[in-house]
Parts: sequence; C-alpha cells; structure tokens
Amino acid sequence: MGTNLLYAAGQSALSFLRIVPGARAAALGETFTSTAQGPEAVSFNPAGLSGEEQNKGKGRKQISLQHTFFVSGILYDNLVYLHPHPSGTWAAQFGFLNVTGLKRTVADPSVPDGFSEKENISTNDLLAAVFYSRNLTRRVSAGVGTKFARESLYDTSVSAAAFDLGLLYRDGNIPLDIGACLQNLGLQNTPATLRTGLSLNQRKIFLPSWVPKNSLAAIDFSRSLVSEDSTASAGIEIPFMDNRVAFRTGYRYPLAKQRLGYFLSIPNGFSLGFGLNFSGFNAGYSASSFGDLGLTHRLTLSIDIGSRSHYLPADRRSAFQAEGR
Repeated sequence: MGTNLLYAAGQSALSFLRIVPGARAAALGETFTSTAQGPEAVSFNPAGLSGEEQNKGKGRKQISLQHTFFVSGILYDNLVYLHPHPSGTWAAQFGFLNVTGLKRTVADPSVPDGFSEKENISTNDLLAAVFYSRNLTRRVSAGVGTKFARESLYDTSVSAAAFDLGLLYRDGNIPLDIGACLQNLGLQNTPATLRTGLSLNQRKIFLPSWVPKNSLAAIDFSRSLVSEDSTASAGIEIPFMDNRVAFRTGYRYPLAKQRLGYFLSIPNGFSLGFGLNFSGFNAGYSASSFGDLGLTHRLTLSIDIGSRSHYLPADRRSAFQAEGR
C-alpha cells in the first residue's frame, strides 16, 4: 500500500478533520469556540471540557454517539468518551468516515478515448484522539488534544499526527465567555485552523426577564492557516421547559465569498436544530444547508454513566452550594 499524499498542491490532507460531527455545534452554525461544553467540545475547543464541569459543578462520565449524514451519501460516525478526574477532565474520540460509489479512471487503449472507468471504490478516514483539560484559575481553563488521523483512497493512504491547543475564559460576574483554539497543528500539511469566539449568556440578572434563562448568543471567527480562507458565524440557543428542550439556529458566512448556490434551495450556511435533555440523556438534531448540494443531517446522543464525581476544589464547591446548584 502506498503512502502518497492525497491532496493537490497548496491544499491540506486529512480535510475530513474539518467536519463538525456534533448536532448542537452544527445547529449553532459551528459557533462553538466559546460555548464549548461536554463531549462536543473536542471538535472546537478542548478547554471547554473543564469549563463544563466548572459551570455545572458535576463530574459525571459521559458517552456521546454522533452520526452525520453528509451530502453525496457521505457518512461520518464519532464516539466520544468524557472522563472527569481530580486532576482535570479527559476525553477520548474515535471517528470513521466512509464514502462509497466512487469510480477510478484508468488508461485503456481498447476504447476510443483511451480511458475507462473501473469498479466502484471507496475511501475511508479514521480518527483517534485524546484530550485533556483543567482549570488554570477560577475563570480560565486550558485544554490540549493529540490526534492520529488516516485517510485512504483505494490503494493509497496518508497518516499524520496533529495537536489542538485551547483556552477559555468564563467570568462569573458577567455573562461573557471568550474562547480561542488552534486546531490540527501538525508537521505535515494538516488542515490547521485558528478559531476565536465570544458568547453572551442570559444568567440571573443580566438580560430582561422575558428572555429564557440560559439562552445564549455567540459569534465565531475561523481562519485556515493553510489556505487562509476565513469564515464568520453566529448562532443562538433558546431553552424551554426548564432547559429540557432547546431550539438552535445559526449561520456560517465564508469571508472569501465562496458560493455553492441556492436556487430553489435553503441558503448555503444556514442551520437549525433542537436538543432534548431528560434524566441523564441528551439528544440533539441539526440540519445544515450546503446550498444546491443539499442538507447535512446530524444526530447526537449523549448518556451520563456512573456516579457523580465531586472533585471540584473546596472554594468552587462552596460557590456552587451557595448558589443552590
């Protein structure tokens, strides 16, 4: 089996690492750098793994199953395991992407044009990653991730290691969160990306009372460090029924003004979805438009397992108890 690079000049390999597998983040228009929480944080900002525990004061292990019905029949499955520990929060991610129905063109002197299409082939992409996050201060958390990714097409493949570095600032006095993350940094031509974001959360006394508690609005900016393409995005989430149901919508705008077209279709970049949270089960669905290419659908199911681990420092536990959490 060969190990030739599977990308054209000036383009990165392992581009499937840019695909967002989680339904919540996708529904928000991929506006998740400062909002990063729970298992979906591994795809945007690993620092959010620790921030989740800091915000909710709980340390329950979680398993998240994420399935993506991408355009053109592409399927992408992810499994994320989140493990709180007294030293911080660990997470493991496994992903598998499969594309079938492809054809290869080979030289064939027996036909008039000299080329013919052979049997169907497929491409398979694999991802294995480990993440770690901890609180540096009461307001700042950091996270790091290491990834191994493999991309194959017929009898050719490429493998590479990559790293993520993230920071998250959550101020307990004002409802403003700030996040930044460098993703997919590697020695080879991996799809390195810089993400930054701001999010505004409706907490106890900040916004008018008619705005549902824990509503959020967020904006993100991302820039590819390989192609230098940039994207701006915005998203909102509104919870109902004591946070058991949430409505989400968002929009991604490529600043390079790439167009996929949307004649008689939903505008490219628009997304919406919802989430359900009941007794340790958290389910989400999202639909994202790629213009005339169609919709991408994502499903996520996260399950709390085991007993709650009360590992927060004493000062943090006291703060949560004082607030009645």
